[in-house]
Amino acid sequence: MSRTLVTALALALCAACSRAHRTPDAVFDREVSQPDSVIVRVISRADRRLAIALERAGRDSVLGEVGASGEARFALRAADVPRDRVTLVATAVGGNANVRSVPVRVRAGQVALFLVTQDLLGSQLYVRWPERTARR
Repeated sequence: MSRTLVTALALALCAACSRAHRTPDAVFDREVSQPDSVIVRVISRADRRLAIALERAGRDSVLGEVGASGEARFALRAADVPRDRVTLVATAVGGNANVRSVPVRVRAGQVALFLVTQDLLGSQLYVRWPERTARR
């Protein structure tokens, strides 16, 4: 492999990693949280429509859908978040491929961001901590 090609690939990889680390902060910075709810933002890189669900007592409660390579926003009443923990599930619509996040502690007023990768594996759930409240 030529040195130029290796350098170009390394720069492209560094740029992609840099963008990936900035993505959650950019989303959090433009999202205004509410003191009585938990906001769930989903950014999908998958090439198919996904059903997004919240796990409650071992069962999945569907929040809605996000389109292929799309974004969605769901507002949950704080009282609807079981034991102050969020476990999100993304399932391919019309298929059985899915990914389940680890349980993450959240409180009213916080924003959770679920980044779903193209193949679903490697998807991540972020929560803005410390809490941010609506601007007055």
